[in-house]
This record gives sequence, C-alpha cells and structure tokens, in this order.
Amino acid sequence: DFFGGAAGGGGFADLFAQAAMNGGGGGSPFVFSMRPGGAQFGRRPAGRPGAHAGGGGVQPLPCTLEELYTGCTKQVTAGGKPYSIDVKPGWKAGTKISFDKAAFVVQELKHAKFTRAGNDLTMWVTVAPAALLTGSRQRVQTLGRRTVTVEFPPFTFRQVVPKEGMPISRSPTERGDLVVFASPVSAESYAQLRQYATILMYIVGIYIFINYSSLIMPLLMMYQLMRAAGG
Repeated sequence: DFFGGAAGGGGFADLFAQAAMNGGGGGSPFVFSMRPGGAQFGRRPAGRPGAHAGGGGVQPLPCTLEELYTGCTKQVTAGGKPYSIDVKPGWKAGTKISFDKAAFVVQELKHAKFTRAGNDLTMWVTVAPAALLTGSRQRVQTLGRRTVTVEFPPFTFRQVVPKEGMPISRSPTERGDLVVFASPVSAESYAQLRQYATILMYIVGIYIFINYSSLIMPLLMMYQLMRAAGG
C-alpha cells in the first residue's frame, strides 16, 4: 500500500513521524519511576530512591540515534558540577534524568538515514522507476550495522523488516521494526510534492467555491478521499 497503512506500520507518514514520548528503564545508580506527566529517571542517593531535581533547571541531553540504540555513558556538566549519565538502549526523546540539583532531558538528534517513530525505524531507498514495475531486491544496512535483503514485489513500495528497529527500553531483548520505503524520488522530494499538491488542491477548491458552488460537496468528498489515501 503506497500511501496508506498496512500490517506492521502506518504508511508513508511513518517517514516523518518524530517520537516525543517519555520512556526508559532503571538501573544502578539511578531509579526509574512513572509519575503524572511522564517517566522520571533519577539518581538513587545512598541506596534510597527518590532524588529529584532542585533549582538547577532542565538541561538538554543531545543523543544520536546510535547512542539511543546501543546505550552509552555521557559525561555532562550543569551548574559547574559534573554528572555521569548512563543512557539506556531504547530511551526516547523526552526521557528525563533527575539529580539532586540538576535535571536533564533526552534530545534526539536528527539522523541522516533513519527516522524514528516510537520503537520503529523508517528509512527510504531510491530505486529506478522500472524497479517499481518489475519488483526489486534491495540490500540495506540497519542501524545495528547488519545488512539485510528486502524483497519488493512489483508495485510494492513499502516493506517491514521485523525486529530491526529500536530496542524497547522496558524489554531490552525486544525490538521494534524497520520500515523500508522504495521510491524513484527521495523522501525530501516526496514531502515537497505532497506540500505542493495540498496547496494546489486549496487553490482549485477556492476557484470552484467562487465559480461552481454546486460542486463544493463533491470537492469535499474528493479531499477526504485524498487525505485517506495519503495517510
């Protein structure tokens, strides 16, 4: 299904989805808890849970997609004091880490190849137009640096590779999926085309409204159909 959803994903809209969900897991020397307003991940002081940020303000903690995939330790400074933060695999943008006098929130950096949507990853491969008619076999490298072969039957633009997405923070042995799109145009070009098509549709709609008011209802129906087809 080129525009819409299919089992295992949500169509082309997945390419532009950006995760902004709280999440993450716990582990010494920190403690993870769910509170109203989102997940909280704090330092465990002297073996006791519950350390929470004081007046130091919330600082961004920029993380690459690779760092959020594998996990890492980041050394940061706030208020002149150094902090060591163990980034857990699968953390999402918005995950908060709290200390006694400082707090940090994960900021997911844009990746050149992958887009994250929850626990899933999406990527785009450019193929010749003829490959869409005859089908093709594409070798792609996952974020975990594995090379997988993705089969695209004729007239198929979207395939799902199970278990090749992001680690699930609360179940580190499980992973989301990798959604691969094949198209003769790049993801950026496709996004621009959709924007131009939307603008053109509004212009045509205004023209018809002014000159052919009896066609308003058919126009609205066509608009809803195009939105449904475009995801």
